[in-house]
Amino acid sequence: MLNVFLRPNKDMYLKSGTENIKNQAVVQPLIDRQKTFDLAATVWLRTSKDASHINGTYASKGDTASADIDEEVEHLTEESLFSDIIFRGVKLSDKNLHTTVNFTVPTALFRHVNLTNYDLRGSVMLIPTSPSLMDYTTNYSSYIPETVNMLPVRSWPFPLGSHHTYEKALSDMALESFAVTVPLIQFHGIRSRCTPPIHNRTAKVSDFEDFDVDVDPLALLESPQASGSPAWPIPISSLELTNGQDPLKAHPYIVTRTHIRMLDEDRLIDFNAFLKAHRKLKQSSCGRAVLTQPNQYFCKGLHRTNGNWETLLQLRVPDKSTGRSIREWAYAPYFYLSRYGLGQKDLLEIPVERENCTEPRTEETPPEEPASIDVSWKVSYIGRTAAKMSLADIFEEQKWHPFNTTDDAIAFEHDKAEMTRP
Repeated sequence: MLNVFLRPNKDMYLKSGTENIKNQAVVQPLIDRQKTFDLAATVWLRTSKDASHINGTYASKGDTASADIDEEVEHLTEESLFSDIIFRGVKLSDKNLHTTVNFTVPTALFRHVNLTNYDLRGSVMLIPTSPSLMDYTTNYSSYIPETVNMLPVRSWPFPLGSHHTYEKALSDMALESFAVTVPLIQFHGIRSRCTPPIHNRTAKVSDFEDFDVDVDPLALLESPQASGSPAWPIPISSLELTNGQDPLKAHPYIVTRTHIRMLDEDRLIDFNAFLKAHRKLKQSSCGRAVLTQPNQYFCKGLHRTNGNWETLLQLRVPDKSTGRSIREWAYAPYFYLSRYGLGQKDLLEIPVERENCTEPRTEETPPEEPASIDVSWKVSYIGRTAAKMSLADIFEEQKWHPFNTTDDAIAFEHDKAEMTRP
């Protein structure tokens, strides 16, 4: 039973010596343990005043799809604060890679009453080292429904500041389809600066747990209609809001530490087994089995449910003996960004005043609010086996002290988070 939990999908992988890539009966890894890849990161800041991630239709400069949208309606717009390669020459099995991404965040947005945790977000995508199987991609199928309008995952042109004018190739879009986005804002308590306090409010993590949302791939992989029976586990939205929340209990903090966890797996998968798992995932992905309309904030699932069958790539690879191209299949590696692999010291309070004081303030002279703050986002990478990835899923939750406690207690909880980080 324990083995089933730690390696929930082991029966899908073929044993060594039973495979034949050229007969199209298997799906090979896009990245095996001998190949290398780069990881690119992009940091996004919402720039639209009213349109947010909860109610906005995304539209960016050069977005041809926005031509049919009413120009009098404000669209969700974002600005790239950083977009470049952060790790080069990475392998699946690499451990404990570290880097720091530096950027500057304007603070004006965070004075607004209505905020979301995606108002500052980070995206990470994998770029194989060329030459790679990606060079032969002719089509792809993603587990994400076509009706879900996913947020961009990198600036274009890329990297930020580039001046090239070429359009994205199919391979670019395929790579972006399995990139991962994580919110870089969390909402926690803050001490009141009013005298006397408006009322006795304790700032605890548990005070803000409200979640809310508004509610042609390969022909043979067209997803059938959802059966209506919810997938297990029931998907949870990653979107958090401050709408209607007490500003002392839902103050924005910037996440300054994120872990990239990559599934260290490169065995071949039986094509029919992969196809079955991929279709099943598409039927319930992004909340499709439980929501009237699929939503991007429900998309990313755990390793035991999504595995390596989120993306199927169709290839046309030249046969060296005949010179003709042969159809082959490949799967993209599963990876995700840890939302809670951090301690309290990894959260940077945004220095803005969101509380309306009805009485004099505690300070005689209110502190001047900076127009921007500098952020050092610490990013690490680790390759994990299926068993360790399953264990990491268990520990992926918030565990820390209220933010109105003593500095010693905060330090203790931070150190404990460091020791228990999977």
